[in-house]
Amino acid sequence: MSANIIKYRKAFDTSQTLLDITGTDEFPLDFDVLFSKKKGAQILVSSLKDYNTWISSKNLQKWVPLFIADAKCFYYSDRDTYMIIYNECRPEARIRFSLAHELGHIVLEHLNDERTELSRGGVDDPTYYAMEGAASTFAGNLLAPPILIDDFLSGSKFDVEHISTRFNISPSATKAYRAEDYKYWKSLTPSKHEKAILKRCHSALHKHICIDCGATFEIEGSLFCPICGASSSSLYYRGKDSVDVIYPGVELNKSGQAKQCVQCKNEEHLEKSTYCMICGKTIVNQCTYAIANNVPCEYNPCSHDEPLPGNARFCPYCGSETTFLKDGVLRPWDAPQKPRLFAALDSEEDDSPLPF
Repeated sequence: MSANIIKYRKAFDTSQTLLDITGTDEFPLDFDVLFSKKKGAQILVSSLKDYNTWISSKNLQKWVPLFIADAKCFYYSDRDTYMIIYNECRPEARIRFSLAHELGHIVLEHLNDERTELSRGGVDDPTYYAMEGAASTFAGNLLAPPILIDDFLSGSKFDVEHISTRFNISPSATKAYRAEDYKYWKSLTPSKHEKAILKRCHSALHKHICIDCGATFEIEGSLFCPICGASSSSLYYRGKDSVDVIYPGVELNKSGQAKQCVQCKNEEHLEKSTYCMICGKTIVNQCTYAIANNVPCEYNPCSHDEPLPGNARFCPYCGSETTFLKDGVLRPWDAPQKPRLFAALDSEEDDSPLPF
């Protein structure tokens, strides 16, 4: 079924306008928050199981349990209320798309006509499929606005898995409803609503938590965890209430150099130098692939030779080791801590007598 910005421009514009006027500032999209902020008719949401349980408790005669493949929406004109019922047995990402799809029918006013309720009623096939295409276009762009995809990619190529993980939509929906739309959107001029969405969401768009090591970080365009090197499949969005877990590293100056050489403690560095002029130790953390291009071929091609964060063990763009990890400036994230004795020996400020 065709569902894209070119054919359903109104559905796209409506989705971006709704995100803007409701003040949406977090993705993956929180439907409870969105529904609570939408003005107008009330929207109720229920799982299919809960709905059937509720209906059966009414002891209605000739009642037959309702079956829904994905989701359906009813409109009760006497109460000016919509009810979206979704099949809870579907995967979470598919349920989210179904909810957005049904919301599209509501916002695009497809359900205000009794003919279009639940089983299509008197709507002819061309009209029905046009409504479905518009609702799917609305849903895809509501869940993953092109302007946020563009900001999130930060110049890298469109990656289905990466986008799917970040916006919590299925890979199939990402491929079917986002890839071509995003490609076409690149030729358009963003609307004022899109610009407002980006302004609110930019700072939070690149915040992540790594499932493998628990690290929290904020690096635009990252595809790998800078602490343990886990791929994007192990990274997920860090919400407002998440607790930050920051791994210690080397303190850097404005030029990205270590403020103090970890080996000789020298604090004077030549401009643009990457090694300590006293002992030759690495003082700039960089991607080993980008600066040497001689790491094993399992790493992705990378041109990011700029200074990386002082605690990065791996390049967040290609997953290769950083110079700080390779040269022993940083220890592996999961390496056991130094025994207390040797930690004391490393400290110049510890004047306590040695135990031997």
